[in-house]
Amino acid sequence: MCVEKCPVYPTELVFALDQSYDSTEQRFNRMVDFISSIIDRLNIMENNCPVGARVTVTAYDSYAWYLIRWFDYRNKKQLLQQLSQIKHQPPRAAQDIGNAMRFVARNIFKRTHAGPSVRRVAVFFSNRQAASLSSIITATMEFSALDIRPAVITFSERALLDEAFEFDNTGTFQVIPIPPYGGYEPTERLWRCTFCYDKCFPNVCAKEIVLSEDSYMDIAFLLENSQYIANDEYKAIKALVSSMLDNFDISSAPLTSSGDRVALLSYSPWDSSRRRKGKVKTEFDFTAYKNRFLMKNYIQTHLQQLSGEATIGQSLKWTIEDLFPKTPKLRTHKVIFVVSAGENYERRAFLQSIALRAKCQGFVIVVISLGSAHKDHVEELASDPLDHHLIRLGRIHKPDLDYIVKFLKPLVYSIRRGFNQYPPQKLNNECRRMHTGEDYLFTPEPREIALEENSFTGQELSAGRVSPLVLEDSGSDHLVYIPYHVMMPQELMTKYEEVQDSEEIASLTSVYPFTKKSDLSYSVAGDENHGRKEEVGLTYQPGDAALQEYYMDVAFLIDASHRVGNDDFQEVKAFLISVLDYFHIAPDPLTSTLGDRVAVLSYSPPGYMPNAEECPVYLEFDLVTYSSVHQMKHHLQNSLLKLNGDVFTGHALQWTVDNVFVGTPNLRKNKIIFVVSAGETNPLDKEVLRNVSLRAKCEGYSIFVFSFGPTHNEKELEELASYPLDQHLVQLGRIHKPDLNYIIKFIKPFVHLIRRNLIPGVYEIETENSELSDEVGSQEQHFFALGNNYNDSGTTADLIQMLYSLFSSGKLRTKDKEEAHSEEITANDKQRDEKGNPWCSLQSI
Repeated sequence: MCVEKCPVYPTELVFALDQSYDSTEQRFNRMVDFISSIIDRLNIMENNCPVGARVTVTAYDSYAWYLIRWFDYRNKKQLLQQLSQIKHQPPRAAQDIGNAMRFVARNIFKRTHAGPSVRRVAVFFSNRQAASLSSIITATMEFSALDIRPAVITFSERALLDEAFEFDNTGTFQVIPIPPYGGYEPTERLWRCTFCYDKCFPNVCAKEIVLSEDSYMDIAFLLENSQYIANDEYKAIKALVSSMLDNFDISSAPLTSSGDRVALLSYSPWDSSRRRKGKVKTEFDFTAYKNRFLMKNYIQTHLQQLSGEATIGQSLKWTIEDLFPKTPKLRTHKVIFVVSAGENYERRAFLQSIALRAKCQGFVIVVISLGSAHKDHVEELASDPLDHHLIRLGRIHKPDLDYIVKFLKPLVYSIRRGFNQYPPQKLNNECRRMHTGEDYLFTPEPREIALEENSFTGQELSAGRVSPLVLEDSGSDHLVYIPYHVMMPQELMTKYEEVQDSEEIASLTSVYPFTKKSDLSYSVAGDENHGRKEEVGLTYQPGDAALQEYYMDVAFLIDASHRVGNDDFQEVKAFLISVLDYFHIAPDPLTSTLGDRVAVLSYSPPGYMPNAEECPVYLEFDLVTYSSVHQMKHHLQNSLLKLNGDVFTGHALQWTVDNVFVGTPNLRKNKIIFVVSAGETNPLDKEVLRNVSLRAKCEGYSIFVFSFGPTHNEKELEELASYPLDQHLVQLGRIHKPDLNYIIKFIKPFVHLIRRNLIPGVYEIETENSELSDEVGSQEQHFFALGNNYNDSGTTADLIQMLYSLFSSGKLRTKDKEEAHSEEITANDKQRDEKGNPWCSLQSI
C-alpha cells in the first residue's frame, strides 16, 4: 500500500558528489553520510508504487559518471547498503559543475516517469568556487527548460551560483552553504522547497525579484511567417510569442523610461518569381500597448500568415536602422528575437554583414529556429555564446514550445544582469574595422586545427558551393584547412620529391568527399611510382553534395545482458573506446551541422518486459551530450556497466530510433546503428525485431551487427543487418583480443565507405595483379564467422585484411555510376534471387 510521505509527489532524485581535485577522502565520506541522512528520512519508491523518490547517485569532476543507478536496488535498505559501499577515488580532474549539471539534465533525466505531477530534483555537492559562470548559466537554462529543480550544497564560496540562480522566483533553485568542518543538519528550507515541495502551496518558497531601472529592455520580435510554415504550426508560433511575453515586465507608460517594451514585426515576403525584396510590416511598435494582455489579444486576432520566401537579412536591417533609432527613450538592453522556419535565399555575405553590424551596435540577437531548413545562417545570426542565444527545434510540437518559454526565463535575467558582453571581446577587431570603414571581409590565412579539439570553423566550413578543402596529416595529428576561395584554379596538383618518405605521402589523404558531376571518383597512385616523382591529382568541382553529407549520426547499441561475461564486457568496452577514434566529433553537437555525433546505449535491464513502464535500454549518452572523443571515452570507462537482464533487441532498437534519432535537431544524412549482440533475442521480441529492423532500413538507417557467443540465430542476424550482409554483419564465435582488434580494423574502411556514399553500391579494388578482384567475384559472402569451421572464413579474413590495407594506404579506385551500371543490375538481380528483395515496400511495413 502506498503511504504519502515526503516527497509529496513522485520524484526523480539525483545526487552528484564532487570528486574533483579539491575533494579529500574525509570530505567525500562526509558527503556520502549527508546523502544517507537525507535518504533515511525520505520515502523511497518501491515496486513501481507511484509515491516516493527514485534515487540515482553520481560523481563528477570535469565529467560525470554513475555510482548507483535506480535499478541497482529494490528498497531503501538496499539503497543505504549501496551507499555505504561507495569509496573515495583519487581525483583526476578539476571541477566543472556546469558541465556535470548538463550531463545530468540530458542523460539521467532523459527517461523518467511520465505525468504532470512527477518532480525532477538534482542535488549537487561542491567543494570549491565554480570556475565558469557561463557554464553554470547554460546548465541553469537547460534545467529551467526541462523543469528540473537543482540544489547545490557547497563547502566553499557561493557567489557565482547565487548569481546564476537569482532569476528563479519560485525559490526552488537553491544554494545551501555548509561549514567546511563540523556537523550540519539540512535546513528547513532545503526540505520544504527541494525534497518536500508542494506545488499546491508555492507561496511558501516564492521570492520577489526587484528590477533596477538600468535592467529594462526593448524587445523586438522578428517573426517569419513564410510559406514554409503550416497553418497549425503558425498557430503554435503565435501561442509561443504570447507565452514569451510573460517573461517581461511590460511598461504601463511606454513613453517614459520605466519598464520593458515590446514590438512585433513581420514582413511581406520575397517574391522569388519577380526577384522583389520584401517589406517589413510593423504589427505594433514599442509604444503601442501598455500591457501584455493587449499584445496577446492582437497576436491572436490580428496577426495573419503571409506566403513566399524568407528575407531575414532585409528585415533585420530595417529593424536596427529604422525601428530602434526612431523610438524615444531607448532602454539599456536592445534585444531582437528572430523566429525562423524556412530557407533564406539572401546572399550569405549580406546576412553576415547585417548580423555583424547589429552585434557591434550592442544588439542581443536570440534565434529560435523551427523546422529542419536552416543550417548555416542561424549560427552566424545569433549572438555569442550560441548555447545561450540559439534554440533549434527539428519540428514544432507543444513540449518543444514549452521548452523555449522556460529556457528564456534565465536568459532574459542574464541579459538584465549583464552576464554576457555585447558585443563579445572576440568581435572587437571586426567591429573596429567596421566603424573605421576598413574592409573586414578579407581572405583568411590557411589554418591548422588540432584534431584532438575537433575544431570546425563555422563561417568557412560552410555547406554551400564554396566548400573548403580539408587535408588530414596523420603525422602531425592536425587538419590543414584551406578555404575554397584560396584554391584557384579548381585543380590542385601536389608533387612529392624523391627524398620524401613514401609512408608520409600515403598518409596525406583527403577527408572531404570530392565529387564529379556524374558521381564520386578519386584515384591515388600506387607503389609503382615509388622512388621517383609522384603526382596526386585532386580535382575539386563544387557539386550538389553538401559538406554536411560527409558526417554521420552514430548510435552504438550494446548488449549488456546476463549472457555477457564480465571479462567479455570489459573487452566490448575496450572495443567501443577504440572505435570512437574513427569519428570527427562535432564541437557543438546541438546546433552545428558539421561533425559526427555519437550516442551509446546499453540494453537488457533487469526485469524488463514488453508493454511495461520500464525502458528497454539504458541511455549512456545521446547524440548531443558530448563534444569530444575524450569525454565519451571517459564516460564509457567509468560509467558503462552490465545490466544483467534478458535480451529484447527489437524493443531496444525501436527505442533507439524513436528517442535518440527522431526529434534530435540537425540530423545527419548518414544515420548509423551499430548493434553489438551476445545472443538470440527473447521469443516475445522476435516479431518486433523483424518489423523494427525493416522499418529502420526503409527510413534510411544503416544497421551494422557484430555478434559474439554461441547462442545466435543466424536468420535473425541476417534480418537485422543492412544489405549487403558481407559488409554489415560480422559474427565471432568467441571474444579474445585479436578478434576485437580485427573488428576495429574492419570498421575503419566501412566508415570511410559510408562517408563516400559507396554503401550500398558497386566498387572495385585495383591491385597490380587482379587476384583479389577474381577472388571477390568467385563467391558471395553473406556473413563472417571467426573461430568456426564453415563459410571459408580464411578467405574472408584475407579479403577484409586486404580491404583494410588498401583503404589505409590509399590504393583504391571507385567507379562512376554509369561505368558500374550494368554490373550493379546483375549483382542486384542475383542478390534478390538468393536472399529476397532487400528493397523496402510500403505494403510490407
